[in-house]
Amino acid sequence: MTEHGLRIPPHNEEAEQSVLGSMLLDNAALSVGLASLTSDSFYKPAHQKVFSAICSVNDSGDPVDQISVVEMLSRDNELVTVGGALFVTELTEGIPSTANIKHYCKIVSDKHLLRTAIIESSDITGTAYDGAASPAMILDKVNNLSSTLLNEKSSEYSELSAAGEDARSVVTDRFDNPGSFPGMSTGIPELDHMLGGLKEPDLIVIAARPSVGKTAKALQIGKHVASNGNPVGIISLEMSAKQIYLRNLFSEANVPAELLNSGEMMKFQLDRLMKASQVIDDLPIYVDDNTDATANQIIAKAHHLISSKKIKLLIIDYLQLMDGDGKENRNLELGKITRKLKQLCKKAKIPIILLSQLTKDAHGRRPVLKDLRDSGAIEQDIDISIFIHRPETAGIDVLPDGTSSKGVAEIIIAKNRNGKIGDFRMNFVGEFVRFESIIQYEIKDIV
Repeated sequence: MTEHGLRIPPHNEEAEQSVLGSMLLDNAALSVGLASLTSDSFYKPAHQKVFSAICSVNDSGDPVDQISVVEMLSRDNELVTVGGALFVTELTEGIPSTANIKHYCKIVSDKHLLRTAIIESSDITGTAYDGAASPAMILDKVNNLSSTLLNEKSSEYSELSAAGEDARSVVTDRFDNPGSFPGMSTGIPELDHMLGGLKEPDLIVIAARPSVGKTAKALQIGKHVASNGNPVGIISLEMSAKQIYLRNLFSEANVPAELLNSGEMMKFQLDRLMKASQVIDDLPIYVDDNTDATANQIIAKAHHLISSKKIKLLIIDYLQLMDGDGKENRNLELGKITRKLKQLCKKAKIPIILLSQLTKDAHGRRPVLKDLRDSGAIEQDIDISIFIHRPETAGIDVLPDGTSSKGVAEIIIAKNRNGKIGDFRMNFVGEFVRFESIIQYEIKDIV
């Protein structure tokens, strides 16, 4: 749309008039308009002023109608500016039904979002052309624009009953399939039992002290999810794609990973590795291993993996390696990151596994939530917290029950927003760098 050679921003004057007119005629429509829009939602300045006057009258507790709004505009010396009392009166004419208020509001809101995108993207383009800003700053602006548009769009509401059909479907499915679980299997029966599998939109933290096995646990889960045909994305700030491939390869082939260093492997082990590589090659796993990435770049990478590869699970390794902007203390920075990741879970409707370190205070004892390093708001934002504790790595040879700590890993569910908390033991099989159920491991041992 152009006027005198100029491009006019997107707007719909008739929809704006219908919104204001409906709000002046009907209290139910008034409530919808006040909940859905702000004065900035309107393109025409006169409409912005009328909406502001409606808000002022409503805030004062007086009935909202043509007379009270005209009086408010007059009191604010805005009545002449908008076009007089006749302009306000004409807003109510020609409205077929105030019942269509939601439809009118959506049109106005959508046009406002388009105008916002135009203004903000023009600012981003200008900043980029200027050449003074860093790519990270430009990306930050892009992410902020995306968040702004998402937050404004997500302000729309629906009646709770609208979710009833989906909710009842979940209940009947659980009834028809007793013993199963609603989410994707982790491949670890004990974990599936406690979590109900991996479900959207859960933000899951797997935390441990260094070299205890948090990456091994996450990769093991990711490999199992991918083996069931679900695409998995991995953003690794610590390991390269080749390292991830090799770790999966030796675990799949049941060949000791230490042989990679010595090279002293038997022919049958090489054959196993080559056969296992065919299995790994078929897995829908996508890795981004660029270790030089800011938090905003991580979010952008995640968006790209979700949109381009349709991933069903995202693994990020690990939280404390993400660079912030340096403007705030580390706790606040990491808190912002986890909030953004939680928003991403909800928007993309996928679970995200975020790896995290624990504080040094957790060394040698069972970790608790406060041990999340630089925790800040992390424990508030996450849905599930899984700690891995291996007493053996802390020099503890005997467990409290008198049994040996060799190979024992305690898996602690410290937080589970929609389920139970607790713990169970697994065996950490160091030579294959993987975790196994104790029962499964003992059966294998006997066989």
